[in-house]
This record gives sequence, C-alpha cells and structure tokens, in this order.
Amino acid sequence: MIQYGVFVFDGHFDIPVAAALNHVQKSQNLLAAKQLEPALAEAQTAVSLAPNSVDTQLMLGDVLSAMGQPASARSAYEKALELAQTIEPDFQIRRLPGIQQRLASLGQ
Repeated sequence: MIQYGVFVFDGHFDIPVAAALNHVQKSQNLLAAKQLEPALAEAQTAVSLAPNSVDTQLMLGDVLSAMGQPASARSAYEKALELAQTIEPDFQIRRLPGIQQRLASLGQ
C-alpha cells in the first residue's frame, strides 16, 4: 500500500533464472572447494532451470573443464558464446572475451 492506494503488478518475474543463479553460486563454491561431483550436479540443475543463461552455461563449462572433460566443456562454452551474441548482445558484449578465452584454453 502506498499513500492509501493498492497497486497491482501487471507482469511476471522470471523465477527459474533467479533459482538457477543460486545453483550457479553453489556450484562456484563447490568448485572452489574442489568438490567436483556436487559442483557438477549444481551446474546441471542451473542449466535445467535456465538453459538460455550465459551464466549457467559458463558454470557448467567451468566444472566440466575442471573435471578433465574438454569436449563437454567446449559444448557448454560454445552455447554460452552463442547466447551472449544473440540474447541482448549489446548488454552481454563484455562477456565475449572471457568466453573466448575459456574456449581457447581448451585447445582443439
């Protein structure tokens, strides 16, 4: 209630993305603690909630890379790169160098 009036929100909140980012954070913490299997599970959950999020794809790629699975990591990084270039590219352009660097670190 604001100034004795009731305002109604006419829109939506994208809750799956918010939930996915929580799983990304958990995955980052687990990866930092070298708990790779639980980190992978959190990253996979994040991707299942928000498959079109650059952050979820990057986290999955980071975990897979740490697990010594470069082909799978490359797939996640390539998806992140595609998303950064196509979904709000003006906003996400700053993400491109980091994604490209991750792909380059995997080699061929």
